[in-house]
Amino acid sequence: MPTQEDRLANLERKVAALELYRLYDERKAEERTPAAQAANLEEINENMTILLGIASGQEMSIKETQRDVSALKDDVNAIEVRLGRLEMKVDQHTAVLNQHTSILDQHTAVLNQHTAVLNQHTVLLNQILDRLSKMA
Repeated sequence: MPTQEDRLANLERKVAALELYRLYDERKAEERTPAAQAANLEEINENMTILLGIASGQEMSIKETQRDVSALKDDVNAIEVRLGRLEMKVDQHTAVLNQHTSILDQHTAVLNQHTAVLNQHTVLLNQILDRLSKMA
């Protein structure tokens, strides 16, 4: 049975061999890639880098817009609360105004009754004065 050191040494040799195969494959791939294709790949890589930068900037803009929209929603909610309170106050004042109008209508009716009575008394007083002046 192999010892721990033997097993470790064997594993290291296998990893080294795999690394050599990988390096060999990469070199062969570079040799097989034509220069024009390599230039195209470089240009594609540059464009991808530029696009990633733009997308990152857009992501930040979107996050800022989301924060602004959230703040606007909070402001709208606060305004809605204030409008609700204002509406309640207007309704209360309208109710009081309606009560005052009703009382004013009652007073106007009483005043009209008093005016009618006063007119009757004026007519009676004029009749009395007429009779008194005819007697004298």
